[in-house]
Amino acid sequence: LQRRSLALPLQADVESAAYSLRQCEDILRTYFTERLEPEHLNLEDTEMVGLVERICKSWLLDNVGVRLHLDTPRHQPLYCQISPVEFSRSFIDLLDNARDAQTETVVIDVTVEPLEHEVDIRIDDHGPGFSHAVLSRVGEPFLTDKERGFGLGLFTAFALTHSLSGQFTIENRYSGGG
Repeated sequence: LQRRSLALPLQADVESAAYSLRQCEDILRTYFTERLEPEHLNLEDTEMVGLVERICKSWLLDNVGVRLHLDTPRHQPLYCQISPVEFSRSFIDLLDNARDAQTETVVIDVTVEPLEHEVDIRIDDHGPGFSHAVLSRVGEPFLTDKERGFGLGLFTAFALTHSLSGQFTIENRYSGGG
């Protein structure tokens, strides 16, 4: 039998696929970044406590086995100028990530807290935490360490937060969980 070399054709295919993937990444990065710029968003003065409560309540209807603890200030409206639709999408993605990070009993803690001129919204889970690779690349599209998913949820939340001059932070607790 004569041995054939497949290295050159395969190498060209791999290089072509890698180039196409980089183009897709550039297109999606541009699309999401431009779409989430303040001038493209329908910004509204939005009461954040009520919005977060409504999102959590609705999300729980599809996630019956999840224990979600919501800690919000009572009788203190907290207003931000946001796009409620885009915020809701990103918040749901983050809740989904928190749920997916846990394998046993799923517990998610959501906290809304007033700061001096901002609102701090935290989502904590009890999963194993993010890998170093994910933590070092937060804010990039296609960033995931899950078997399923496209890695756009964190990217979209990150891009939306930054377009509205907010801060988006991901960190691991010492005992795990994000």
